[in-house]
Amino acid sequence: MAFASKTILFALFGSLPALVLPVLLEVFLATRQNKWLGLILPILSALSALALFALVLLNLIGGAGAVTPLLLFGALALIPPAVLFLTYWLCRRWLARKTAADEMTQMNIQDL
Repeated sequence: MAFASKTILFALFGSLPALVLPVLLEVFLATRQNKWLGLILPILSALSALALFALVLLNLIGGAGAVTPLLLFGALALIPPAVLFLTYWLCRRWLARKTAADEMTQMNIQDL
């Protein structure tokens, strides 16, 4: 029993960096001045999810009644690209607001 709980804890905390690091990298890239840098990870993630979905579709094409697992896999495969696109959108929105506030402050200083 103790071995199973240690294995579960290792699986949870061992995979945590693999889940967090792409999001942190996306935040870093999305807050750069070049907006295309922030789209690299979401696009690559979406393309890989679609490629995996196509492979699963080709493997299941011979079996009947395999629509539910296929749809479930497709939905699960698109979660990481959705998270990365959401992170990109939120960071770009924050950056636009910050830039507008900085410009407004600069104009107020110049008006004095």
